[in-house]
Amino acid sequence: MTTAIAALLGSLAVVVTLASAGAAAQDGARARQAYDQAVALEADGNYPAALSLLWAAAGADPADADIQNRLGEALERIGALDAAVDAYQHALRSRPDFSRAMNDLVVALAKAGRGGEGVRIAEGWVLARPDDPERLFTLGLAQSEQDVDAAMRTLRLVIARKPDHALAHYNLALLLKRVDRVDDAIASARRAAAIDGRPEVHLALGSLYFQQADFARAAASLEAAIAADRRAVDAWILLGAVRKAAGDLPRISFCEVHG
Repeated sequence: MTTAIAALLGSLAVVVTLASAGAAAQDGARARQAYDQAVALEADGNYPAALSLLWAAAGADPADADIQNRLGEALERIGALDAAVDAYQHALRSRPDFSRAMNDLVVALAKAGRGGEGVRIAEGWVLARPDDPERLFTLGLAQSEQDVDAAMRTLRLVIARKPDHALAHYNLALLLKRVDRVDDAIASARRAAAIDGRPEVHLALGSLYFQQADFARAAASLEAAIAADRRAVDAWILLGAVRKAAGDLPRISFCEVHG
């Protein structure tokens, strides 16, 4: 009898384990479905609905690093910085080598007034793999709000090790602009644009050309930013300012901005 009961309990344990595994798989599938829907909503600019879905996805599968990081980015977008930091930390606990989550974390810490903490975290991140340009880039991001000179040195080291690192060129351009080295900033931004023509790079380049009163090049860069993202509001606004300065304001129409 005892043997039979033990066998029965063993069988029940197997059934419960399989059921739990099945439930976990279903939760993971639901979480991923919600995550994919959230990504699509963000692409359409519906950020509130996307955030709601990301909350649900993170609850269904808290260990999914991609979901946690996307949730952090959504929270950061609405200014919920402490909650965003928590989400990024969850993502990194699930995937310790997640470079994007680490980059997001140090930026969010800087925005939250915890930049020194971000630098310390980034320094530890680099110590684990000192030759990794992506980890050095993270350190440069962390340093950028604390020590501009140190950040520029770090970003140049990234570029020396990986010359086609577009984001390193772009962030270096932003730092050079901050210290009024406009010609050098333009050179860095142009290199970034040649590698990866994302809208923020063209926007930065347009701003730099505008600062030099080079209205033709400023307008061309801003038009490139808008071509890459029609919802690039900052590019539209700056383009209006450029065209006004150049005496070319009538070229902007209501349909053009809202098309």
